[in-house]
Amino acid sequence: MTHRNKRTRIKISVGVSYGSNEDLVKKVLLESANSPPDILKDIETDAREVQVPFVRFVRFGDSSLDFEFLAWIPDVMNRFEIVSDLHFTIRKKFREHGIGVPYPQRVCISSRQRKRVMCYTMKTQHHCRPYTGKR
Repeated sequence: MTHRNKRTRIKISVGVSYGSNEDLVKKVLLESANSPPDILKDIETDAREVQVPFVRFVRFGDSSLDFEFLAWIPDVMNRFEIVSDLHFTIRKKFREHGIGVPYPQRVCISSRQRKRVMCYTMKTQHHCRPYTGKR
């Protein structure tokens, strides 16, 4: 390591269902920071006061409300384990609070059949089914 300070910032991007309560999402994400003990709660810096950790409401996405969870950890070498632990914790807390994580969806019009179909993707698979207005 060539830097004097091994501290680094981590960022976790997450999308939630449009029906989710934004304030609850922020609260749950911030509570998740209490799980791994390596999340820094206070940072001393010469440049400016740093709020740690914090949540940004980034955008209204195609299929989700998109948030970023940002936090500082003391050692860059532990970032992968800490981020993984946070993913598990966030997913568990979202389930506990009924916060949904949507699948990307598109409504497509088939020119041959003149039928509306619901298309969605899961990893590398592409699926279409007749659109009924229901999930």
